[in-house]
Amino acid sequence: MIRSLLFVLSFLAAQLLFAQIPAGYYDSATGTGDVLRANLRDIITAGHTKLPYTSSSFDVWDAYSFTDVTTSGGNVIWDMYTDIPGGTPIYTFTLYSDQCTGGSSGEGSCYSREHQMPNSWWGGFDDPSNPQYTDLHHLPPADQYVNQYKSNLIVAETSSPTYTSSNGSRVGPCSLTGFTGSVFEPINAYKGDFARAYLYMATRYMNNLSTWRNTYIYDSQYIIATSGGNYLQWYVDMLVRWHLQDPVSQKEIDRNNAIYYNTPQHNRNPYIDHPEFVCLVWSSTECNAVPIINNIVQTPLFPSPVNTVSITADITDDGSITSAVLQWCTDGTSFGNSIAMNLNGSPNYITSASIPAQTAGTTVTYKIIAVDNDGNSSTSAICSYNVLKPEPSNHATAFSCGTGTSTSITLTWTDATGTILPDKYLIKASNISLAAISDPIDGTPEADATYVKNIGAGIQSVSFTGLASATTYYFKIYPYTNSSSNVNYKTSPLAPENTCTTSSGGTSGCAKAIDFICIFGKNEKILILYRYHFSRYRCYCSFNFESSKIQNNCKT
Repeated sequence: MIRSLLFVLSFLAAQLLFAQIPAGYYDSATGTGDVLRANLRDIITAGHTKLPYTSSSFDVWDAYSFTDVTTSGGNVIWDMYTDIPGGTPIYTFTLYSDQCTGGSSGEGSCYSREHQMPNSWWGGFDDPSNPQYTDLHHLPPADQYVNQYKSNLIVAETSSPTYTSSNGSRVGPCSLTGFTGSVFEPINAYKGDFARAYLYMATRYMNNLSTWRNTYIYDSQYIIATSGGNYLQWYVDMLVRWHLQDPVSQKEIDRNNAIYYNTPQHNRNPYIDHPEFVCLVWSSTECNAVPIINNIVQTPLFPSPVNTVSITADITDDGSITSAVLQWCTDGTSFGNSIAMNLNGSPNYITSASIPAQTAGTTVTYKIIAVDNDGNSSTSAICSYNVLKPEPSNHATAFSCGTGTSTSITLTWTDATGTILPDKYLIKASNISLAAISDPIDGTPEADATYVKNIGAGIQSVSFTGLASATTYYFKIYPYTNSSSNVNYKTSPLAPENTCTTSSGGTSGCAKAIDFICIFGKNEKILILYRYHFSRYRCYCSFNFESSKIQNNCKT
């Protein structure tokens, strides 16, 4: 099956560059209880785009190539219904080739798309008014045979299973007070994953939850309250307990980042990013049993290569805290360094020593682990910071005019070299003069516009479009490091500059293709989208070619 090469490359680049919580994403996550839950709802709804369930374009099946493949195999599906953490699963599934939409006669035959909260609970409608149908935060891939046993059961606990999968997932009568019907119980290693998915659903769709219960009869017994958009208390207690007993894993962090950065859905599960939000939103006796870690503060917030970094946090418990330790690393996963935290005026704790200064461009990742007098422990959200770079050592070279038309100019250059390499380049233009182009100011980023472009290092070209024909334009290029309020431009010595002129206009109609976009689709087809300009007219012409053909350097 052919996939969009450009799409994949851009997604992989995003994953490498931005695999962390976006700066400022949770700035409005204030308050407690339903006030906090509503604020989180607004945050994760604002950027949410509904994916197609099945489509010739990017759909749920395609999303799994970013969100649910194992790190070891690259194309092996990570299925929580058959996976054996720390061991060897009996069955594995290969991306795309083992997917299925129908029934299965036995475990290991194929994987399907699993609604952790069954779609029958909201009527099973897949339309724009029901984004939950394709919401990846509760729609992982799953062994279809085990999924058939789960059916539309709630997730809970059973002590008398009537069915057990190869990895220990079970179906049977509920053993918890509050429900007597059949339930599906995942293995302990994934109970936290399920809990955080269900808590996400009660946040993202808090306006809909009670309506689903009151409108669609999915069982004679319920876990959703008749009002308030919430679960019944016994179910909240179970989900909170699962969340605390099975802390956020690297698998969940990676999946959360992939949904945000590598799929059009582009929103996050706040209870993976900030596990402490769970007990701030929901009241439960389970929350009293473990330390609660919040209000993590890093000083300085934007360290340079000469800065050490200290961390403070508020840690509370129903008893007393016996230890608090900050673990940190520079590889994002090992957390091989530990610093004890001391009481700094209850309930605040501070690191007994600072995280040492690191070289420019290093990403430091850290978390806090607290233990109380009863031996209960909890782990904070994983945090990180990038050590700021000084301005780039040198300017780009060979800054020159490339191909152009009557309405566009393309410029090329050779990336700067030196000790400090740029993260990006700012290219500014003017139709007046070189003197009319003002140097950028450190700490003040300039957004893309008709005469302003930001281009990542390594790309080494940019196109300015929508220009006037037979007109001279002036350009300067500035390398820079960091971003946002930390952006650091190189303006001295003077930036490289150039002067380019658009050609005169052509004939009417779709006279000449000035650029094209290659889109690789399914069914072994290449769609070449040519774009044409003439005066104020613009036309688009599309052609299909068999995959064995090559057009304008577009290859399968």
